Amino acid sequence: MFTDKFKFDVPSILKLISLRTEYQPKFISSKYRNHALWAEISVLMDKAGHKATAKQCEDKIDRLMDQYKNFEDNRNNLTGNNVERFAYDKEMSEFMGDWPTVHPESLISFGCINQNMTAKKEEQ
Repeated sequence: MFTDKFKFDVPSILKLISLRTEYQPKFISSKYRNHALWAEISVLMDKAGHKATAKQCEDKIDRLMDQYKNFEDNRNNLTGNNVERFAYDKEMSEFMGDWPTVHPESLISFGCINQNMTAKKEEQ
């Protein structure tokens, strides 16, 4: 029986990430509807002993994806003693580590102009 108050624990989160990774080809295909895929994932979670609804699974993955993107955005800016950890770094990296939203091919920065670049252009 599904409950409105399902609380994800570590095993259920790991199972959910694993299933979402497995279903990634279907999610990016136009042959499948997302709500149907989440319903399938919910059934598989139930079979594994985790009674989460499709909506709960989707919401949890959305939150994990946001947390992982934030973690990756900040990873290169952190040094020293205050380096943060993300509990599901390995699993989320396997799931979405090569996504352009996580690791863009290039970044465009607006604002300060590099003084060295300006000086080199003026010399030319």
